[in-house]
Amino acid sequence: VEVRAQVPGEEMAERVFGRTRVLLRPRSYESWGRAGCAALASGIPVVAHPTPGLCESRGEAGVFVDRNDLDGYEAVLRKLLEDPAEYRLAAKRAR
Repeated sequence: VEVRAQVPGEEMAERVFGRTRVLLRPRSYESWGRAGCAALASGIPVVAHPTPGLCESRGEAGVFVDRNDLDGYEAVLRKLLEDPAEYRLAAKRAR
């Protein structure tokens, strides 16, 4: 797991998405989730807190977990990273 400071949008593809398997977005507020939508468009599964903006912009493509549910985040990450079929399905839904 790597925690990144804010990265400018035009640098996300090069600095972040090329080396990301799953994007976590546990923020309590997102207007529409630009980083998450860009990750999904790149085929990267996104696990996020269910803010109204993210739920609307991601719909079925994202995986939602309450930001205070650390066990939930761990369970989703394990499932995605340890089960290749589940990861492929999540990546396919992302696109």
